[in-house]
Amino acid sequence: MSGRTNLKTYVLVAAFSLAIVSTTFAGRVIYVDADAIGANDGSSWADAYNYLQDALNAAWSGDEIRVTQGVYKPNQGMVAVPEFNWRTTTFQLKNGVTLKGSYAGLGEPDPDARDFELYETILSGDLNGDDAAVTNAKELLYEVTRSENSYHVVTGSGTDETAILDGFTITAGNANGSSYQTAEGGGVYNGDGSPMLTNCTFIVNSAEGSGGGMSNSYYSNPIVVRCIFTRNCAQHMGGGMAGSNNQSVRSCKFIENFAKTGGGIYGEVSLKSCIFTKNSASEKGGALKGGGILDGCAFVGNWAGISGGGMNGGGTLTNCVFVANEAGERGGAMDAGGTMTNCTFSGNWAGQYGGTIYCDTEGFTLLLINCTITGNRAAHMTGGIYTRWETALTLNNCILWYNSDALGMAQSAQIYYTDGAAASDYSCIQGWTGSLGGTSNIGDDPRFVSPGYWDAGGLWIEGDYHLSPTSPCIDAGDPDYVTGPNETDLDGKPRIVGGRIDMGPYELPLQADARIVPHTLNLSSKGKWITCYIWLPEDYNVHDIDPNSVLLEDEIGAESIEVYEGRQIALVRFSREQVQAILNIGEVELAITGQLTDGSIFEAKNVIIVINKGSRNSAK
Repeated sequence: MSGRTNLKTYVLVAAFSLAIVSTTFAGRVIYVDADAIGANDGSSWADAYNYLQDALNAAWSGDEIRVTQGVYKPNQGMVAVPEFNWRTTTFQLKNGVTLKGSYAGLGEPDPDARDFELYETILSGDLNGDDAAVTNAKELLYEVTRSENSYHVVTGSGTDETAILDGFTITAGNANGSSYQTAEGGGVYNGDGSPMLTNCTFIVNSAEGSGGGMSNSYYSNPIVVRCIFTRNCAQHMGGGMAGSNNQSVRSCKFIENFAKTGGGIYGEVSLKSCIFTKNSASEKGGALKGGGILDGCAFVGNWAGISGGGMNGGGTLTNCVFVANEAGERGGAMDAGGTMTNCTFSGNWAGQYGGTIYCDTEGFTLLLINCTITGNRAAHMTGGIYTRWETALTLNNCILWYNSDALGMAQSAQIYYTDGAAASDYSCIQGWTGSLGGTSNIGDDPRFVSPGYWDAGGLWIEGDYHLSPTSPCIDAGDPDYVTGPNETDLDGKPRIVGGRIDMGPYELPLQADARIVPHTLNLSSKGKWITCYIWLPEDYNVHDIDPNSVLLEDEIGAESIEVYEGRQIALVRFSREQVQAILNIGEVELAITGQLTDGSIFEAKNVIIVINKGSRNSAK
C-alpha cells in the first residue's frame, strides 16, 4: 500500500516540477515602445522598453519582441564611451528570438494591431539624424551627411532560421568602412548567418563593397520572404542584395537599386514570385548577376551598361517574364545560358547584339521550351537570340516573332548562331528558311491576341501574347511532349488542352459558346440573377464541368449550375449584384471560364449591352 502511495507522490512531484520548468522557460513577449513611460521593463505595452537594444539584451531563445511604430537606432540607450566608434553599433539578431514590428502601441485603440504601412517601425542607421534625402540610389555613394551612419543597421551573423526579423523598415545603413566586413551590408550584414527576414523594406542603404541592402557572406543562406528592396546602392556588387551561396528569396520586390554589377542581386539565388523593376548596373546584370533557379519572376525596365539588362548568368527559369530591359552592348534581357521554360521576352533592347538573349560562353547550353520572344531589338544584329563560341542552342515549342535588327526582321533577326550548333523543333520563327532543320517548324504569323509594338518615340507598348483562336500555333507543339509534375502554362492553368501542346507559354482554353441573359442589362432594374447558357465544343460533355470552378471575369463564382445533358447545355447563374458592380455603361464583353473533370480548361465569351435607365446614378 505504501509503495502505491510513494509512486503516486513521485508522479505528482514530477508533474509539478515539469510545470515549473515549462513555465520558467516558456517564451515571453517583450514589448518595445519609444514613448512608454511606465516601468520600462518590457513586460507590457504600458511598461515597454523604450529602446530595442534593451529588449534584445534581455531576450532569450523562445522570446518574441514586439515593437511599436516609430524610429529606433542601434545606439539608443547606450552609455557613451570615450573614442568608441558608434558606427559599429547594430541590432544583432539572436537564435530563437523573433522580432516583430509594425504594432500600433499603447496610444491606439488596439495596441496589438499590426499594419506594415500604417504603423511603420523603422530601424535607422542615421545616428545623428541629419541624412539628406536622395532620389537616386547612386547618390548614396557620395552623400556626405551619411558619413557617421552605422555600418550595418542589423546584423544576422552567427544565426540560423530561428532568428526572425518581421515587419520592419531598414534604412540609412552605410557600409563604407576600410575592412571587408564594414564595407558590406549597409542594411543587414550576415557573416556565416542565415536568419529569416519577412515583410521588411530595405530602403536607401549603401555599401562600399557589396550588398547595399543586405550582404550574405561566407556560408550565409538567409530566407527572405515578402520584402521590398528599393533605392539601395553598392559600389561594386549587389545594390539590393549580395551573397556567394544559395540565397532563398520569395515574393520580394527589387526596385531602383544600383551597383556596378548586379543592380538588384549579386550571387547564386533561388527566386520565386519576385519582381525586378528599374534596377541598374553600370556594367553587367541590371537586375541580377549570377545563376540560380527562378520561378514565376518578372524583370521589367532594368538596365545594364554592358550586358544582361535583366540578368547576367546561367540558370533554370520557369514561368518568367522579361519586358523592356536594356543593355548598352549585348543581351537586352539576358546574357546567359541555361534552361528557360514557359517564359516570355518582349520589348527588350541591346546596343549591339542579342536584343533578347546573348550567349558566348564556350561549352554553354541554351535550351528554350514553350517560350515566346517577340518585339525585341538590337541596334546592330539579332533582336532575338544571338549565340557564338560553340554554344549549343535548342528551341522546342517556341515562338520568335517581330524581333528586329539593323537589317530588318529576317530569320537572322530572330535567331543567329556561329561556331556552335542550333536546333529547332515545333517552333514558329519569322522569316523561316529551313536552314536550322528540325521538325515541324513554321513561319506563319502566330496571331497573338494583341501584339506589342514600339511607338513613334521608341517606347515599347506591351501586348497580350495569348494565342487567338485562329493561331497556327494551337495544337502545333511537340505531340510527344510530356508535362512535368504540376506543370502549368504561364497563367497557372493546365499545360496541355485538347490532347496536344500549343507553341509558346500560353495554352488556349477550349473555346465554348455562351449566351448571357439579359442581353441588355439595366443597372437600375431589380433582379437576383444573371444567367449564362454554356455549350462546350463537340466531343465534350457539360456533365463534366466542375461546378466549383466556373467563374465570370475570373472573380465571380457561380451561385448555381444546372446541366441539361440531353441538349448539352449548362445553365449557370451569377449574383446580379456582384456582376453589376464590375460593369461599365456600353457594350461589355464578359468571359466565363471553368474546368472539366479531366483538367481541361474552357472559356466562353459573350457581349452584352449595359444601360442605366430610370436612375440618376452612374455605373461604376
